[in-house]
Amino acid sequence: MPEEKSTVQYRLVQGHSAYRVGDDGSVWSRYQKTAPAMKDGRCTGPQYILGDDWRPLRLGHNRTGYPRAAIFDGAGRQVKRMVHLLMLEAFVGPRPAGPVACHANDIKTDNRLSNLRWDTPSSNWDDRRRNGRTSGKKGEQHPMAKLTESDVRDIRSLDARGIPSMALAEIYSVRASCRARTRKLSV
Repeated sequence: MPEEKSTVQYRLVQGHSAYRVGDDGSVWSRYQKTAPAMKDGRCTGPQYILGDDWRPLRLGHNRTGYPRAAIFDGAGRQVKRMVHLLMLEAFVGPRPAGPVACHANDIKTDNRLSNLRWDTPSSNWDDRRRNGRTSGKKGEQHPMAKLTESDVRDIRSLDARGIPSMALAEIYSVRASCRARTRKLSV
């Protein structure tokens, strides 16, 4: 049985014709590194020239683990762009107002086009819950909880009696903004 060849589709990165992305999540460049230049007897670092051949870029990661590519902008400065954003902008179109880039399987390094989409922040959280990437703990079960359910009931009772928010926040050792949110919480 003959082996099927997978065909990667490529699109140019918007605004950067020397870069392209593949629907497999790869990022490519036509820039080639040359020997370092010398100025006044000092090495000024590597130089880059625009060539004809495409080469894959080595990707770095930001502090939260998302892959990013270092590309040169029109002024010759290097900028770091998130790969998932480059992918969506090239294949789907510019980011609409409001939506965020979502990884369907919540794997930050999986930048295949089939795994990416523009969607609402709420849908992004739905993905996290569906993929088991959030504890789902609410209320005092959440590791960052500052108040117990009993505290919330007491705060609401004292609030109804007219005790000022700042005083309640100080009594329960929380910020006033945290105290104010107790009005909305369900217990």
